[in-house]
Amino acid sequence: MSKRAIVFGAYGFIGAASCRKLQALGYTVVGVGRAKLTKDQLGLFSEWHSFDLAKTTESELANIVTGADVVVNAAGALQDGTKDDLNAIHVGFVERLIRAIGAQNTRIVQVSAAGASTDADTAFLQTKSIGDTLLLKCATNAIVLRPTLVLGPQAYGGTALMRALAAFPLVGPKVFASTPIQIVHVDEVADAIVSAAQGAGGTGIYDITSAETESFDNLVTKVRAWQGFQTWRYRVPVPQVAMTCTGIIADGLGWLGWRSPMRTTALKVLHKGVSGDASKWLEVTGQSFSGLDGCLKKIPATTQERFFARLYLFLPMTIAILGWFWMLSGLIGMARFTEAVQVLTDRDVPKGFACLAVGVGSVVDLALGMAIFVRRWCRTASLGMGLTSLVYMLGALIFAPDLWADPIGPMLKVLPVFVLSMMPFWFLEER
Repeated sequence: MSKRAIVFGAYGFIGAASCRKLQALGYTVVGVGRAKLTKDQLGLFSEWHSFDLAKTTESELANIVTGADVVVNAAGALQDGTKDDLNAIHVGFVERLIRAIGAQNTRIVQVSAAGASTDADTAFLQTKSIGDTLLLKCATNAIVLRPTLVLGPQAYGGTALMRALAAFPLVGPKVFASTPIQIVHVDEVADAIVSAAQGAGGTGIYDITSAETESFDNLVTKVRAWQGFQTWRYRVPVPQVAMTCTGIIADGLGWLGWRSPMRTTALKVLHKGVSGDASKWLEVTGQSFSGLDGCLKKIPATTQERFFARLYLFLPMTIAILGWFWMLSGLIGMARFTEAVQVLTDRDVPKGFACLAVGVGSVVDLALGMAIFVRRWCRTASLGMGLTSLVYMLGALIFAPDLWADPIGPMLKVLPVFVLSMMPFWFLEER
């Protein structure tokens, strides 16, 4: 009979890699996470449970972990926001998990973060440390692994930001030039998790990282070369005040549901550096880890890699431009209501219908422009913008066909607006 492994945060970057490794070794893998997966996405798991881990009860957890041989906790969040409560995820959930497991001799592998400490300057690292300490104090068969910056084929969070910076066109932004960063490949982290699940390391806290240290700037430069882009001719240092303002803006967007890697917590961590010492793990298990060069060799850069890196920069700009464009369109329609109505009445459209069309159109434009800034509504608003553009083009064709031949081309300009409006709907994904 195969062993049973429960993986919390199973659809995440490290969680999914761990599931693949455990499944390859014959474990029956049960995934738990916030996402609701489709049948095709369930290939890694024999079971899938969709929960907001910050709100799960002890009884719900007990139903999942009863009889488990291994529990891997790869769940985590970077910063408080509408979707995330750091204390609830990193501390409260761990506390309930320990109680749910109770007297079972279940092996618990906690995936934490390098640098976690109650003295850290971010709530992310502080709460991670509190959860780690709580686990080792209260659970009888637990281990904590703390990886540094994790690199893999999937781009998410800090590694997505790194790829995007490396793909920046024409001029290279220079940020955190001398910050020390240590890298580890996601598959090697998963190997360490599997080893820990099988009992390696006993109890305690272990850093999981390569021994090599790169400056963040050198890291970005190497990633750019790996992507296949030409070396920048010019580099422009980004002032700290610009990074601070970026973090504040990203924090604000976080309360609208956007989990930007440019939030204050991420910038503080990168500014301080990400490092660890894996000698203790090497001594116990003999497992060493690849540095940046070794990691990049394991991930061939393809056209898809370059396309993603460019799109990662372009998509936020697209959303911002669309939001302001549609909001201003609605506000201008309201402010110049009479003139807008006259455009239709001059073409023999009944005044009542013209007033209704302009009024409804202005409200719809304003609502869509505001909605696209909210993460959960973004794709819906994008689709709404595309459909509204089609309605405007059809309406002009019926009621004001001469506008299509206007020398300024007001209706012709709706065509690229339609394409741009559909971009977030086509390309925006959670992961």
